[in-house]
Amino acid sequence: MKKIILQFFFLIIFFHVAPLFASLSTPTLSSPSNGSSNQNARITLSWNSVSNATNYEYKISTDAQMLNATTAIVSSSSATISNLFFSTTYYWQVRALKTSNPADSSAWSPIWNFTVSNGVISLSSPSNNAMNQNPNVTLSWNSMTGATYYDYELDTTPYFNSPHLLSGSRSSSYSSFSTSNLLFGKKYYWRVRARHTNDIANWSTTWNFTVRTGPITLSSPSNGSINQNINVTLSWNTVSGINYYDYQLDTTPDFNSPILISSYRTSSYSSWSTSNLYFGKTYYWRIRARHATDTMPWSATWNFTTRNTPPTLSSPSNNAMNQNPNVTLSWNSISGISYYDYVLDTTPNFNSPLLLAGSRSSSYSSFSTSNLLFGKTYYWRLRARSSNDTTAWSTTWK
Repeated sequence: MKKIILQFFFLIIFFHVAPLFASLSTPTLSSPSNGSSNQNARITLSWNSVSNATNYEYKISTDAQMLNATTAIVSSSSATISNLFFSTTYYWQVRALKTSNPADSSAWSPIWNFTVSNGVISLSSPSNNAMNQNPNVTLSWNSMTGATYYDYELDTTPYFNSPHLLSGSRSSSYSSFSTSNLLFGKKYYWRVRARHTNDIANWSTTWNFTVRTGPITLSSPSNGSINQNINVTLSWNTVSGINYYDYQLDTTPDFNSPILISSYRTSSYSSWSTSNLYFGKTYYWRIRARHATDTMPWSATWNFTTRNTPPTLSSPSNNAMNQNPNVTLSWNSISGISYYDYVLDTTPNFNSPLLLAGSRSSSYSSFSTSNLLFGKTYYWRLRARSSNDTTAWSTTWK
């Protein structure tokens, strides 16, 4: 009987005290999966948490026997490792730790491995062999987790050794680079590579694109148009990546007359308003784009002809009767002129002592008479003028 009681007593002590000295379970690795490939150079190692564990210790090495392994202790069930070597296989394992009394540690987990990708960047745009690109084209590539910088090279030769070579770096928060002032009509080659503190990946595949040659496309007034105002606005299609548009306007298609107008507009404009052109003249015009290092060829030459018609009278109607002696004379306005000259007389030759002649600024399209003679027939006409030229007189009304 005493023996049975002692056995029962020892069983009670065992079930109460034994858990205090129970070993921690070995962590189960979860990711990256064992034998996985094409992993990023910054990777998170994960495992299942262990009951009663306060910390975890992991080892990681490029040696399958875990020689010269890097070890660290973390409080969570994962650890992020950065700056891993490209195209390299890594081995890793984890064990659980208990730092509270009594301290304990589990057995090491089985060793898993993964392989880091070669880190070669994939280019995205402009597409390979793209044509008609702007001289400020943006080069883009697919980002890569774990890179610190992207190095890029851009050149007019696929060997990246010409005087035009452009090379630089972008931090990993960027996956593009905007060029500027590329040569018109040139083919460019470009490539990108990733790097971090410990390693540099190989260069990407080399892609190429060709910058647009031009020329600028004119838009208005349409080629061969007539009856244009002497302050006609010349417009063209814009091009991205340039600094200036040069324009030429002349009365000869060779652009060599004494009245040649030649100047430029900044790239924020795609039009230019003329002023004081000659009436009834045919003008020729062309545009080209340029930036700091290159100039496009001239556009096609277009032409237009300015109006040669005088203002049109509107009221009082021709041959109107019973008008007041302070009648208002009105006409249709013309854009681009400076003044309207008018004459009013009792003879159609405008040479009597009663001749009334004057001018109105272009902001007016009427003139109010006063103190005209009762019962008299009056004749009037009008012409427009600018600082350079004058139209013919209008039809005479009475």
